[in-house]
Amino acid sequence: MKILIDDATKVETTLVEAFDGVRSSGAREAHVEVSADIRFDRKLLDLLEKQIRTIPTLRRLTFQADSSSARFLVSTLALRVPSVEICVEVRGGEPASRTSRVAAPTPAKAPQSAVRSGGGAPKTGRYVIDAQDDLDTELTRAFARFANRRVTDAVIVFPASLRAPRQLSASLERLLNDATLESLTLVHPSGVFGFVASTLGLRFPKLRIKAQAAE
Repeated sequence: MKILIDDATKVETTLVEAFDGVRSSGAREAHVEVSADIRFDRKLLDLLEKQIRTIPTLRRLTFQADSSSARFLVSTLALRVPSVEICVEVRGGEPASRTSRVAAPTPAKAPQSAVRSGGGAPKTGRYVIDAQDDLDTELTRAFARFANRRVTDAVIVFPASLRAPRQLSASLERLLNDATLESLTLVHPSGVFGFVASTLGLRFPKLRIKAQAAE
């Protein structure tokens, strides 16, 4: 079902009426198109969250907007409503292949070895988090192993059953401050890890950080 938001004076009314239609139809997917003259801001985010929570059957929501900030805001929405797969497409000449899938990171292969600008070949290291152990302890072990083996491209595989704790970003940030990595890949099917990767990417712009659903 398609929802068009094109009147800045009637955003809330439009959303209520549109999501009423989604709810009554029992649709599991919806597409929200935000016109260029609508500000994709936190107020709109709060309105969307309120409506999404009224539809327990909704499983996938795709946004189309002009603002590049939509990616960050939709990432926040995905974090607030983890039961719904939320995607965003930013218009403005970007190819469709660059669609940002926030709630479910696109499956991709682990980093492949390639020649670095310094002339040496990067070394990939992989660590699987033990679901039975303390997460912070496991992350510390992972980074210690990466350091000992002089890993440049690190892959951390989290148990699919793991729900990202609030301190995950802080733990990774603390460990990254002392690391010599060039790239970090977080493997987990939840879109929350995509949000974590995006947040860390802003704090460590020289480090390639991404999340993916599977290796």
